[in-house]
Amino acid sequence: MALARILKMSRFERSSDAVRIKAVMVTTVVLILLMLANLVYLLAVEGLRLEYVALPMIAIFAIVAIFLSFRFHRKFFIAGLGFAATLSTLIYLGASVDNSGIQSSLAPFLPLTIVLAGFISGWRMTIITGFFALLVCCFLFYQTAMHSGLGTVAYAFSDTVVITKFVQLVFSCFVATTISSYLSICMHGLFKRDEENIKKVQQAERQRTAFLSSLSHEIRTPLNGIIGMSALLKHTNIDPQQSQYTNMIHQCGENLLEVLGTVMEFNQINYDRIVLNEEMFDVHKLAHELVKKYANRLPAGSDVIMGLHIAEQVPQYLYADKNRLETVINHILRNAVHFTPHGSINLLLNGSVIPDGNFRLSVYVRDTGVGIRKEQVEDIYKPFHQLDNELTREHEGTGLGLSLCKEIIRVMNGQLDVVSEFGVGSTFFFELDMPVKSEAEFERKSNSLNQAADLSNVAIFKKTG
Repeated sequence: MALARILKMSRFERSSDAVRIKAVMVTTVVLILLMLANLVYLLAVEGLRLEYVALPMIAIFAIVAIFLSFRFHRKFFIAGLGFAATLSTLIYLGASVDNSGIQSSLAPFLPLTIVLAGFISGWRMTIITGFFALLVCCFLFYQTAMHSGLGTVAYAFSDTVVITKFVQLVFSCFVATTISSYLSICMHGLFKRDEENIKKVQQAERQRTAFLSSLSHEIRTPLNGIIGMSALLKHTNIDPQQSQYTNMIHQCGENLLEVLGTVMEFNQINYDRIVLNEEMFDVHKLAHELVKKYANRLPAGSDVIMGLHIAEQVPQYLYADKNRLETVINHILRNAVHFTPHGSINLLLNGSVIPDGNFRLSVYVRDTGVGIRKEQVEDIYKPFHQLDNELTREHEGTGLGLSLCKEIIRVMNGQLDVVSEFGVGSTFFFELDMPVKSEAEFERKSNSLNQAADLSNVAIFKKTG
């Protein structure tokens, strides 16, 4: 918003300050519109008169100046006092122009100045503004007396209409001061309690993040030991039954490590702490490794075929956050394996160079699994939510996988979507724009990594062993 940039509203961190600066903004706009509308009315009814044009224009410039001054300070009493003084002066001068005094049609707006000061500046400024409003009432009464038939204050006191108007206005200002002061104390007290609660919540979040980080480290250390030792144990001289148990231990350890990583990643994204670590990586190799990984995780006796297709125009090396791209494809493939009892699962990489010179990578994961009902499509992205079906209950999880994937792709300036038909299968897909490096840079990277594996663009994988 242009006004927000002009005032540098990002400086106002407290919730109370944000509310009050918006109140100043709304008040400024409303007052300017009212003054312009009143000016148009006076010009239409009374004709062009200098005093009718000069007073509103001076008031408008004063209000705009008060409003723009917030670019250089954060003192709200200046705005409250400025608005109150400007309105009070306008009311007094407006009454002086037509010599109406206390009976001016502008006089009933005087209590409004007190209310504005109370909301914007607080109860102290409300009392000060109320006191000056009472002085304005007295000046208006004196002005009425001086322009009466006898030109004396005693005559004004004897005029029932004048004294009634005066008493009503004084009473209105007194009531407005009392009520506005009380409400201002209550409102700003609520602001203060809210800010204290926000600080407590922020502190609790910091403590929770620190606890999760510490817990993650403490859990990862023994888990890595379990996974490493079970991997070594598999290659020792053990009988088939022991080998089966060892594989189960190894697989459970890897699953638990993935769950832990998912929870930590979701925690980072949930509190906007994620930082993309972009690097040049071999996207072909990454795709082959992931498809092979899940081909070997297929249940024994499964007839599911894992397929991989990489279009010719997809460069071997891309520049992006490899780990998070791997996380997204990993979660989608794992879901596909869980919910595809037979048929095929295919990972497809496609894309093209876009006008700005970047490469737009398109990733598709298609399966012939159970599919998703149309009314459940939005639910799959909800954190800790799992669809209610037999396969879901068979493969329990955190319910964070797809929610995490959607947020990661969003942070990477993409969008994760799905096309699915219940009982037929699903296709998850997303697009990401990545910088394309020169052929020389790709060649240097390829040579430095010394990864001259002969990877075909089309590969079919089935469970081995």
